[in-house]
Amino acid sequence: MKQPKQRTLMLCLLSGLISLTWDTCGKTPAAAAGAEEKGSPAKAAKPGASINFATGLLTSAQAQQILGGDVLPSPSNTYRDAKTGNAKWVSNASFLLKENPAVSLGLLIRHEESAASARARYEKALKDSKGSAVNGLGAPAYRTSKPPELNLLKGANWIVITAGTSEKANNGAEEKLAKAVLPKIK
Repeated sequence: MKQPKQRTLMLCLLSGLISLTWDTCGKTPAAAAGAEEKGSPAKAAKPGASINFATGLLTSAQAQQILGGDVLPSPSNTYRDAKTGNAKWVSNASFLLKENPAVSLGLLIRHEESAASARARYEKALKDSKGSAVNGLGAPAYRTSKPPELNLLKGANWIVITAGTSEKANNGAEEKLAKAVLPKIK
C-alpha cells in the first residue's frame, strides 16, 4: 500500500475510532453552507439529518487555497457526522494535495453537550499530550508534536486541525484554517 493511501486510511480510521469512544444517539449540526452564506454561526439540526458539518467549513476551494494546489477529497468527507450522545457529535473533513498526497489538510470537530464539558476534555487532552500554547487565534489553542496538530476550544467545540505531513506540521496552514473556521463555529 502506498503512503498516501495509508494516510487517508489512517484519517478515516481515526475518525471512526473517535466516534466509537463516545456514546450514541445525539444531534447533528446544520449544513454549514447555509450558515456560511448568511454569515451566521451554524446551529444544530434535527437528529438523523444526512450532513457533514466539517465539509461545510473546509471546502475543496479553501483547501486548494491553503495548500497551494489541486486537492483530492478524503472519503471521510462523504460520511455523515457521528452522533455521540444526546447533544454530542463528531464531524470530519480532509483533503490531500494532488501533486503530493502525503500533504494533507484536515478538520475534526468534537461537539459536546456544553462548553464546560468541552473545556474539561480539551484541558485533559492538553495535559496528557503536554501540548504547547498557541496565542493569537481568538480562542484557546495548543499544538502537539506527535501527532502534529493544532487543538482549539470554541464554546462546546473541541477542534483539531492538521496540515502538512504525518511527520511535519505546516503551522501556517493550520493557523490559516483556524482563523477561517473559528468565526463560523458557534
